[in-house]
Amino acid sequence: MRKIAGGLAAAALFGAVAAVVKDQGGGPDSADYVVRATLGNLSAPWLLLPFLAGSACRGLRGGAVTGLGTTLVALVGFYTATGLIIGLDGRNGLSAAPLWMLANQVHFQAGLLTGPLLGALGAAWQRGSRHRGRGTTAQGQGRVWWLAALLLAGEPLVLLALGYASPLSEAWRHELPPLLGLPLMWGLTLDRPAGTLIVYATELAAGLTLLAVLVDRARRAGPRLA
Repeated sequence: MRKIAGGLAAAALFGAVAAVVKDQGGGPDSADYVVRATLGNLSAPWLLLPFLAGSACRGLRGGAVTGLGTTLVALVGFYTATGLIIGLDGRNGLSAAPLWMLANQVHFQAGLLTGPLLGALGAAWQRGSRHRGRGTTAQGQGRVWWLAALLLAGEPLVLLALGYASPLSEAWRHELPPLLGLPLMWGLTLDRPAGTLIVYATELAAGLTLLAVLVDRARRAGPRLA
């Protein structure tokens, strides 16, 4: 129970820190605003979070529940901190937090899908590592780095694909349910502000660099880690 409480507290702290990073001080045209808003909108950390939480569980069901709880608590922490930083509709502080959550309920809906899925994947990864024995613990831990690298490198590429596909779907994307239509609005194009492009270029470079390091380590290790 103490371990679960600690994990949920860490998730709430993660969400609050993400909100502080995204604190959109300054005007929307300022470089600081653009960079911080883009950093706060990165998806990779939010996808890695339930995976790590689920990896602490023995069963898939426990991993799914833990991943879901972790994601929702992190979102509550994020929008609670956002309410403390930025008022909404004339409300400030904690009274603004529910308004922020209601206005961004689509992110909670997305969390209902990504949280259990990645939590279960984390539990499956951990269970597989246990079944293979202690000799492969390092290999199992290394998979977290593989996932992090794929998320970092993959997010900018997926957003670019969505960005250039969005004009083709402009006529019908607003007819989709918000949960399905929102990703089409997240697309990244090369005419975005320089701060946004720098953040995503840095994320892509970090992901590719980490992938290169992992591939090199796997090659040097040979078939033992295959």
